[in-house]
Parts: sequence; C-alpha cells; structure tokens
Amino acid sequence: MTEPLCIVVDDNAINAMLLEQALLARGCRTYALTCPLTVEQVIRDCGETPAMVVIDQCMPELPGHLLARNLRGRFGDQCLMVAWSGSALPAEAHMAFDEVLEKPINAAQLDRLVASFGLGDQPAPMDTLSAAEQAELLHLFADTTAEDLRLLARAIMRKDAGEARSLHHKMEGCRAMLALEMPSLSTMGEAIREQDWSAIGDAYLAVNRELSQVTRESP
Repeated sequence: MTEPLCIVVDDNAINAMLLEQALLARGCRTYALTCPLTVEQVIRDCGETPAMVVIDQCMPELPGHLLARNLRGRFGDQCLMVAWSGSALPAEAHMAFDEVLEKPINAAQLDRLVASFGLGDQPAPMDTLSAAEQAELLHLFADTTAEDLRLLARAIMRKDAGEARSLHHKMEGCRAMLALEMPSLSTMGEAIREQDWSAIGDAYLAVNRELSQVTRESP
C-alpha cells in the first residue's frame, strides 16, 4: 500500500512538528509547513493529490478556512480537509472543512482519521522522539515562549487584553502539545480573562520561573 500523503499547516513550528511526527508514526508521508502561502507550491512539487490536509484555523497570513476553500477548488472531494483548532470554529469556517481535529493532539481522533487510509494507532508523538530530538523541541519551546513573554510584558504595560489573550493562547497551546506541567499558565489565563493586571504580572513572573525549570530539566 502506498503511504498516504498528508500536509500539516500551522504557523506555530512546535505544533506543526508534533503533528507531523504523529502522522509519520502512523504511516503517513507528511510535510509540515508553517506558512499557508507555500502550501499549493509544495503540493505541486509533490506531483500528487494529498490524502489529507490538516490546517490551523488561526494564521496571520491566511485564515485556515480560506486556504481550505482554495484547496477544495483545486482538488474537490479527493482530499480530506481537516481543521486543527483549540477552540470552536465559527459556522462559516466550519463549513470549509470535512473534519475537525482538536488541539492539543487528540490521539483517538487522529487514529480515526488515519483509519480511513487503512492505518492504525501509534504512540504519542513525543514518545517516538529520541532524547536529542525531545531536547531540541523543548529548547525551541523555551526560546519561542521567552519571546512571547517579552511581547506579553509590553501588552501588560499597555493593558492590552486582546494581545495578552492571543499570546497566552499560543503559549498554552504549545505547553499542552508538549504535555508540560506549567500551572502558572493556567493562572495567567484566568487573570487575563478577568483583566486583573496585578495578577497577570504575578503570573508572568511565575511562568518565567517555570520556563527556566523546563530548560534545566530537558534531556
């Protein structure tokens, strides 16, 4: 049986890498992309119709449902269009997809999706990585989260709740994908929802401490 071609599109490199690993472990040929504007060229270069394209809904260059519509216009129903999202999709966006895969990776949902290609279940993606690969991924998480925290500090100074929510959503999504224990991120999310800027500042310091611990404990 020819391995099905799957494309993963997520502007967050950590999310893209982990889902790519999960699909590779399940027997799919997989390309992970972080820019939605490159997807059609990559597919042309592959010279075949993908069996499945998994698309993050929230990307700055192009919303996921618009990319799905573009690809649907080219491939029709030959390709399974899957939204990958940590929150409920608006009705208009939902209509562009055949399926929805939850963030962080829902192994049962993913197994069900690949079962349509005759493939079976496999371990969680982090469990398939070598110690060196896990360390590389954790350091990538530490670097990107440190940058997000720098941006969050500016948002706190401006009391910009929208920017704070967006940055927290990104950090929490990566943490969940990696199954890391960082309880202060949950505390921060609650403080942002309540726009308690003093509590957000306290949580900010605690998240920095937890991030340092993650780096020290990485293999």
